[in-house]
Amino acid sequence: ILFVREVSLVMAAVAKQRLFVVDDQAQIADALTIVLGRMAEFDVETFYDARSALLRMRDCLPDILVTDVNMPEMDGIDLAEALQERYPSCKIILMSGNPYSNGRGEWKADRLNGFVLLLKPFSIKQLLCHIASEPL
Repeated sequence: ILFVREVSLVMAAVAKQRLFVVDDQAQIADALTIVLGRMAEFDVETFYDARSALLRMRDCLPDILVTDVNMPEMDGIDLAEALQERYPSCKIILMSGNPYSNGRGEWKADRLNGFVLLLKPFSIKQLLCHIASEPL
């Protein structure tokens, strides 16, 4: 019951905003899409790689980006930076199971550029709290 109330509060705060979920692990991307699309009623688009999301951003910019950091070819930080250049008011939330490596070597916290980082596994409640929070 508490979770339903929290989802309702987020829905009221961010009604029908466009949200992009990007994760190369389809199970994670699909699960987030179900929760955020059906339960929290976001207009969600799902991508399994950063380049596909970047191509979509040419035609349609999201209000919120939830992206994995560690992905092949293009990581989530590069995607977030590209989006932020075009749409600075977009809320960006990064996710990572290993915040210290991007799969191509080590990266440091200064690469996060002030983006929110959620460490996997995280609760949907944590994600919804970050989505509903005011930007810094």
